[in-house]
Amino acid sequence: MSGAIERKKLWIAAAVAFVVLYGLEFVVHGLLLGPIYRKPHYLTLWNPEHVMMGRMPAMALAYAVASIVFAMIYAQGYEPSKSSVGQGLRCGLLLGTLVSTFHSLIDFAVYPVSWKLAAAWVAAGIAVFCVVGVVIALICTPKPAA
Repeated sequence: MSGAIERKKLWIAAAVAFVVLYGLEFVVHGLLLGPIYRKPHYLTLWNPEHVMMGRMPAMALAYAVASIVFAMIYAQGYEPSKSSVGQGLRCGLLLGTLVSTFHSLIDFAVYPVSWKLAAAWVAAGIAVFCVVGVVIALICTPKPAA
């Protein structure tokens, strides 16, 4: 199975990616952007905190699906002759750009948020996906053929 990513490593990578993704999203949205979200202008835009907390399983499901699919996409595009970390970064950059730009600009069009906040969502999303891509790459790197 030279050059192929083991299924076990893929599942481990997806599980670790879930934890990293969940953690980084908390840092970005809970800590870094949280003060912006709590400004009076935005308070009525979001669900009340108790509603959001009750919907956390849906968020966890979204992170789980994203982590599994991310790991699968990385594995499908893996090229044994190239740097694993570079491929993880590339995968994260591409997926992060796709997901973050798509999601954030649509939200910008739908919700009364500033360009600055939408740009922060895009930048943070790309950065988070790049980190997750590298984490997946580090876990999925196949052992060299003997």
